[in-house]
Amino acid sequence: AEVLSLFATIIDVLKEKMTAQVPRVLQAVLECTLKMIAANFLDFPEHRIAFFNLLRTINSHCFQGIFQIPPQSQKNLVDSIVWAFQHREPRVASTGLQLILEFLQNIDRTPQIAQAFYQSFYMKLVQETFAVLTDRLHKSQFALQCKVLRHLFMLVETGKLAVPLWDKSLHPGMNN
Repeated sequence: AEVLSLFATIIDVLKEKMTAQVPRVLQAVLECTLKMIAANFLDFPEHRIAFFNLLRTINSHCFQGIFQIPPQSQKNLVDSIVWAFQHREPRVASTGLQLILEFLQNIDRTPQIAQAFYQSFYMKLVQETFAVLTDRLHKSQFALQCKVLRHLFMLVETGKLAVPLWDKSLHPGMNN
């Protein structure tokens, strides 16, 4: 947990100067931390908070660095954010929801990656957000869950989400 906190502090101090180093940082901590925290939702609570705080710091200061990692690592990163807001510990769940909301806002400011990202992850994010929204164990995060859904729905409503979210060969002429 101290290593994760150290990386978060370094990135918080150096800010965008660390963007080029984000792939190395994530390579060093992503897989091993996910192995620790993915087994169950109870072990290593201090690692969870430190890990998600690191991701929030990277998202805040070095967002472009996230898209310099391999696609499988990007998928693991998004999955870990989803696991965070599915967590039963309210502090972890709130951190995960705040992280995904801030992450989506950064995605929207980066049009060159937004469409590909949403084509890969939009439906998963909607489904998983609805899952926690309808779970009574997550009712303390209701306001944040609604903000995430509102953001996702506004993308479609305003036409910012231009890529199809379905197989075009099966449903030609449909729109989002």
